[in-house]
Amino acid sequence: SKEAPIPPFVATPGQPGSNPAGSAKLLAAIFSDDAINKKRITDAVEIASGNWVAARVVEHKPATTKTLDESRASIETTLKLKESAALAKKEGETKLAEVQKTIDGVPGATWGATKTVSRLKPDTLFGEPIKAVTNAATAKLPHVLGVDLGPQGYVIVRINKIAPPAKVDEEQRKQMSQQLARLMGNAEYEGYLAGLKKDAKVEVYKQNLKKDTTAQ
Repeated sequence: SKEAPIPPFVATPGQPGSNPAGSAKLLAAIFSDDAINKKRITDAVEIASGNWVAARVVEHKPATTKTLDESRASIETTLKLKESAALAKKEGETKLAEVQKTIDGVPGATWGATKTVSRLKPDTLFGEPIKAVTNAATAKLPHVLGVDLGPQGYVIVRINKIAPPAKVDEEQRKQMSQQLARLMGNAEYEGYLAGLKKDAKVEVYKQNLKKDTTAQ
């Protein structure tokens, strides 16, 4: 397996898009007590099949109350992003409908270079796009589908061919088995904690927890 560093980034609670992987699980790990207060590296989080990310908090800034003037630029930016995302989705769905009628495309539309992708090797189709492609009903090819990426826009993908999966060598099989065992272990642990909370009648009132805003 290969390791590649991710440049420093600013993460915000409740905004999965504020981390490069767009992962809610990674965001939760970043804002955990272990990562913020104990300065520990987070557990590896799977953002796509076979692709794992771990993060370390370099700096943490607690929540602060801003004045309207201080928040104005941020509010305007947020509204513009929402408006742009809604417009991109509308335009994307319109183009998707046109493409699905002609399958070869619409006047003025061009397709990117053909790529071979899989869950293990998604290339540039991380997150929702690779999920949509690998889960698509492809009885008839070519098959065209659209994926709404929210603030990041809208992507239209054409599936031309489905190839049999590449043979998995023993080292890959071993890594996949370890990842599966880790996921199953995490699931069992979470189930165990949930059972303890239920038996002990423990309730977590999230609105009373201290709110944090940014981490880098």
